[in-house]
Amino acid sequence: MNTPKVSIIIPVYDVEKYIKTCLDSVIRQDYENIEALIVNDCTPDNSMAIVDDTINNYTGPINFIIINHTKNLKQSGARNTGIRKSTGKYVFFLDSDDELLPEAISSLVKAAEDSQSIITTANRKAIDWETGKIYKMLEGDYPDMQVQYIDEMGNTTIQGTVWNKLIRRDFLVRNNLYFEEGILYEDDLWIFKLYCCRPSFRCIPKLTYIYHVRPASTMQIFSELHLLSKVVIFFKSVSYLAFVKKDMLGYAYYMVENFRQGALMTCITNKIGLGNYCRLYNLLHNIKINKHIYFQSIYVTTFAKLRFFGNTIPACIGKWWNLIFIKLLLWKKRHNYPYLEKNKIILSKQFWDKIEKYGSLE
Repeated sequence: MNTPKVSIIIPVYDVEKYIKTCLDSVIRQDYENIEALIVNDCTPDNSMAIVDDTINNYTGPINFIIINHTKNLKQSGARNTGIRKSTGKYVFFLDSDDELLPEAISSLVKAAEDSQSIITTANRKAIDWETGKIYKMLEGDYPDMQVQYIDEMGNTTIQGTVWNKLIRRDFLVRNNLYFEEGILYEDDLWIFKLYCCRPSFRCIPKLTYIYHVRPASTMQIFSELHLLSKVVIFFKSVSYLAFVKKDMLGYAYYMVENFRQGALMTCITNKIGLGNYCRLYNLLHNIKINKHIYFQSIYVTTFAKLRFFGNTIPACIGKWWNLIFIKLLLWKKRHNYPYLEKNKIILSKQFWDKIEKYGSLE
């Protein structure tokens, strides 16, 4: 088997309880041509001391590289630094509170080299750090599959996460695929743009990645920034439609509408209130997308088409039509991600000012 270099990018911030497990999983890899880029995003805790101790006691072939930020750029900024500093043929994103199975990289590289695919991925499982409970993920398990272009995957659900994907670095650089900084859920927008570039895709059924659920992590405790990020992602995805090639427009319009619904659904799932839901709906309802392309998309279900009808009628009626479908979908998906902490928040004037600003730019 060819052994091209793999750049594993690991952002580090406030993970002193988890970083040793993460690094040990990298050390246990049975693949040798690895550079592990550890991006210290100005972590305030003891994480980097643990990193230093682990690396100093390691004598194997993996090349560990520490990159220190001078200011906190959040995970998106740390990943961008990793992409720019990486020198491998492939890039692999590993969150610092997760871990790899020992044959993860070798299995992914073999599949990637055999198929010459841009993206290669495998299966994963989610485990609660504290209880050991295994959670059902939103995505289904991957079969053994290879397609020339990602839109040929048919009904197979495409995993919407950055981690556990081996990706050709030259493809990322050529398509300017860097993360949007200053928001949460940056994975969603990045993956959207990545797939819109229509890469070839290979997936294998092997389990390679363990995603650890941390109840106190940034993504599990809801805040105003979470909702703001979802709305910004919707607006950014609308802007990106101008750069999407014809072959991927069906997927792009499908995802843009999903982003709109994701923002609106967040108002309901986090008990922000019907008043805020209605106000946000009125703002997002003003952004029109091509209904003909949307309805012709192979990704759009009958349920989604019926829900989309609310965008074509006055907002005063559409918001209630849309709410019915949100309630139905939440009931259907009630067993997914039960660990998310629901806490009621009050949206500030600054929040609405930012939303209206983004909306006026479209």
